[in-house]
Amino acid sequence: RLSILLALLMCTTFLAGMGSAETQPSQGKEPVPPICSKQHKNAESGILHCNNDTMEGYTLFSTNADSSIYLIDQRGEVRHTWTSKVDRASGFGLDLGENGTLLRVLDVDDGTSTRMQAGGGATKLEILDFDSNLLWSVEQNTDNIRLHHDAKLLPNGNVIAIVWEYLDDQTAIDLGRNEEDLTGNGLWPDAIIEY
Repeated sequence: RLSILLALLMCTTFLAGMGSAETQPSQGKEPVPPICSKQHKNAESGILHCNNDTMEGYTLFSTNADSSIYLIDQRGEVRHTWTSKVDRASGFGLDLGENGTLLRVLDVDDGTSTRMQAGGGATKLEILDFDSNLLWSVEQNTDNIRLHHDAKLLPNGNVIAIVWEYLDDQTAIDLGRNEEDLTGNGLWPDAIIEY
């Protein structure tokens, strides 16, 4: 009962402090209007609630099973949407380039299975222009190298990406890995690849 009482007290204190900065004058000053005090109860995308703690700028995001990528402003309003022909992405690995080009990391299920199966695995990179036209793509999903998590557009126009790179046990030992730390299935350290 004491823990429930403490939890209720903490919630009450937290909730009491949430609105005070927005609604009450501070030492005779007028209250500062929030950047966004809007609630998006029926929003299809974007954010549900924002206030003075909302960071300035834009947020770029997609979800795991959506073919759309959204750019929202600090008020939670959708400013632009890109739509890929591929409807499954990792939900991470987005980068916005010049003129509204968009780099996207994808996990396309083509029915093949490689020996590296782990969270964050990806199979393909694509670049879309501002109007969602495909400008470039590359697949990287073999038994020796697999994309994962992130990629970045470089100023020179190239793309840099994180990959897993397979090393058999003997190669890993030759490079300094303790033999006792190997399971007999090789090693998958991170590597960087530039396209």
